[in-house]
Amino acid sequence: MSGNAIPLSKPISRDDYGTVIQLIKNILPSGLAIHPFGSAGKKDISGDIDLFIEANELINIFASPDIKQGRKSLEEYFKNKGLCSNRSGVSVHVGVPFEDGIIQVDFMAVDDASNLQKLHDHDYSNPLTNGKTIVSLWCDLANATSPTLMISPYRGLLNRQTKELITIDKDEIAKIIISDDAIGDDMTSPEKILSALLNNQPKYQIIKEKYGNYQEIRTCV
Repeated sequence: MSGNAIPLSKPISRDDYGTVIQLIKNILPSGLAIHPFGSAGKKDISGDIDLFIEANELINIFASPDIKQGRKSLEEYFKNKGLCSNRSGVSVHVGVPFEDGIIQVDFMAVDDASNLQKLHDHDYSNPLTNGKTIVSLWCDLANATSPTLMISPYRGLLNRQTKELITIDKDEIAKIIISDDAIGDDMTSPEKILSALLNNQPKYQIIKEKYGNYQEIRTCV
């Protein structure tokens, strides 16, 4: 997700995004679906391409005993195709050859990939918007709502003590951490989050004080 896990990789333009996605699909083992998220294809230029993949699909394709081995098998699969690949955390990184360079693609093996894709469908109409900042805002709003709540970027809204999933539904999360009348779209950018918080000044002030110097937020607080 940082664009620097694959040496010498180059940024991906919005115009080239569809072509590279098709290259990725051609490389992948049969039966492994991808669920794109992040800024690639939405911003003019992005550092890499982020994709969720379903953990159980990965395990089944490689007949792996667990997801850790499944990620290792996917890394080895890419290397056997002559591609640069490595792992970190839940991710398998691979360099996909394109034109005169390579594009970094990050595969994150998770449960409920299709709903996580919806959760991370951000509004990048402001070119300064950063997905990591949006998730950090969610985390602080969850904590401000209750110390028993936490956001996991790879699961959804959790009970902090038990780590049990409360919901992955964006509309439901918005109503819990922003306001009863909030909807999922209110979570998709810093501007929309702050606008939805105008009637909740305690939370608004928490966000303003912590993030007021962030470039993508400075213009809307």
